[in-house]
Amino acid sequence: KMSGLRIDSFGGVIPRLAPRLLPNNSAQIAENVKLFSGELRSWFRASTVNTPSKGTAAGITLKSAYRMYDTSTSYWLSWVDDVDVVKGPVAGDTAFKLYYTGDATTATNSSAGPRKTNLSLATTAGTDYPHDYLEMGVPAPGAAPTVIGTGGTSTTSVSRVYCYTYVTQTASWAEEGPPSPLGTGTGKSDATWAISALSTGTTGKYAFTGGVKRIYRTLTDNAGNTNFQLALDNVAMSTASASDNVADAALGVICPSFTNGVVNSEWVAPPATLTGLIALPNGIMAGFSGNQICFSEPFFPHAWPIRYRLAANFDIVSLGRYGQTLIVTTKGFPYAVTGARPDSMAMAMIEENHPCVSKRSTVSFPWGVAWATPDGLALAGVGGAVNVIEKFMKRDEWRDQCYPDTLFARQFQDVYFGFFNTGTQNLNFVFDKTNEIGPLAFGNFAAQGAWSDPETSKLYLIQNNSINQWDADTLNSVPFDWESKTFVLPRPVNFSAFQVDANYGSLSDSAASTAQAAVDTALNVTIIGTANQDTALLTVWGTSSVYSTGDVVKSSDNVKMAVCIVAGTATTAEPTWPSALGGTATDGPSLKWKRIWELEGRTKGELGGQVCGWHIQYTTADPPTDGSAGNQWGFPGGGSLLVGGSYPNYDNRNLLLQLYSLTTSSDMTNIHSQALTTRAVQRLPLGSKSDTWSFRLSGNVNCRYFRVAETAGEIGQL
Repeated sequence: KMSGLRIDSFGGVIPRLAPRLLPNNSAQIAENVKLFSGELRSWFRASTVNTPSKGTAAGITLKSAYRMYDTSTSYWLSWVDDVDVVKGPVAGDTAFKLYYTGDATTATNSSAGPRKTNLSLATTAGTDYPHDYLEMGVPAPGAAPTVIGTGGTSTTSVSRVYCYTYVTQTASWAEEGPPSPLGTGTGKSDATWAISALSTGTTGKYAFTGGVKRIYRTLTDNAGNTNFQLALDNVAMSTASASDNVADAALGVICPSFTNGVVNSEWVAPPATLTGLIALPNGIMAGFSGNQICFSEPFFPHAWPIRYRLAANFDIVSLGRYGQTLIVTTKGFPYAVTGARPDSMAMAMIEENHPCVSKRSTVSFPWGVAWATPDGLALAGVGGAVNVIEKFMKRDEWRDQCYPDTLFARQFQDVYFGFFNTGTQNLNFVFDKTNEIGPLAFGNFAAQGAWSDPETSKLYLIQNNSINQWDADTLNSVPFDWESKTFVLPRPVNFSAFQVDANYGSLSDSAASTAQAAVDTALNVTIIGTANQDTALLTVWGTSSVYSTGDVVKSSDNVKMAVCIVAGTATTAEPTWPSALGGTATDGPSLKWKRIWELEGRTKGELGGQVCGWHIQYTTADPPTDGSAGNQWGFPGGGSLLVGGSYPNYDNRNLLLQLYSLTTSSDMTNIHSQALTTRAVQRLPLGSKSDTWSFRLSGNVNCRYFRVAETAGEIGQL
């Protein structure tokens, strides 16, 4: 009877099951594999899009990032804290207004708390974004107005109540804050009303320059409703008094920033401890503080009335959203909050107990919200909350392999990308709940933070303080490692033939690229030469000059070279350059230099007047970038100085098969390893008869299927 095995679709791991009990297409090992298609595919390598300048400082670990942009340029904001960013739902916004929570860094005249910025504030100077910000809310004036009615001929005396508000810089923000304490006065109905003792701003980071005050007074309509209506607009922020003789019929709009007679309706700033900011439908934002859920006024993200707040039984850990449902995770039971307006939100406890152990693990999907619990990965959606990873991992495997307390995650192509720290290294897992073949795989994609761009659906990882677009470098693939289940056959067999169908054409792409690079490198060495320390064409350091990161200068004695590592403005005296290569020098309040040995390409890389690129060598011990002894030339994009073109920069492509069997020992033994280059049937060595087998494929060449049989003729019959 013919014996053989065929794997047509490659699945992920199921750690809760023993290797011999796995389904036939499941894996004992599935690392760095893209399992969306059923084939065994590599992830493309990440491509660096930005290295924030703040990440170059010692001891800094970036955790959060966000991309702003104008018509031609992207600006990357970054933080060392867990920061949640939401683009403001502001009608007609052309300033790119952002609102964010979690940033614990402080600036002069500011405290930690919810913040906002726009493109101008965030990018106005330097490259350390956001450069500047404002506090999210607008404060209420501190003083009640003094109200005195004077003059008039009427015999009717009336009592009026006044309040006033701050309105921030009308050109950029025009956000109106809550009302001042009330001021009451009496006078004749046709009197002129003197309004005084007006506050003129307060300390804090608010856009009061260019802002105004609005003064409101009470008016009772025919239905008996008393409202505060606009009497005086555009009162200068610095003005402490005003005069009101506006007729009742000429009064303007009702004050929008509170509802008279409704307790806690004022448009106050959010709590200073607000975090977890998230956007909801209908222009609403939500966040939490302690055990309270807070909601903004619709389409006014600076305003957070107290009357909209809801309280949970447990301290809140995170927020997520699907559809119009807000999911609230806590240290105990989760909650679902629904409603179209913040004043009509209904909150219900989800009866399944799934406490959240990591705020950053919470991810929103179209069908629900996922987060890390002590037992696994919870998913709350229509019908409640379930542990969606329980079929693959029980509590022990989840705790020992995924370290849920350290977990942070993002979604990419509607798949959960989780990143965790084992105590010694950063790793990741990928969970695709829609993949019926095998949704779980692990990887060694180390990251400190991640962000999913809502406008492009691209995933960005923060790795070594650089922002890298994931799965972006289509020429280079991350090597995968996949090992099958342990197959236990009815009888011992001696497999003698196998076949692996894979994309072997990519092997020749890599080889051709490598060969062309070697040829160009040799020719470039001949043309350029290998001399070092040529400073002839460099600019001498200049007083009061502005330098950006990467700029290179020479000392005034034409001997030393230095590269700018922290941007800034030079002082009026040349810095004391370090005597040691790699040493640093401070130049003014912020500018910083590093001494280098050579800047290749800038000086000798000009052929026909064209600068082709350069390579900074910090010390004489730096290895040559092209592998030739004494030659330090490096060319961006694989550029060839001789031919003036470029060739693709491929990873080395390979595919390795390893076969394991259980013979006389108690452990599986590797009986054959072979680098694969063709889909032709291959021979296996004889003498390895066993009833227990497993198969391992490693490399970065995509695989379609695997077959193994007792004879070569039987391969085609599988």
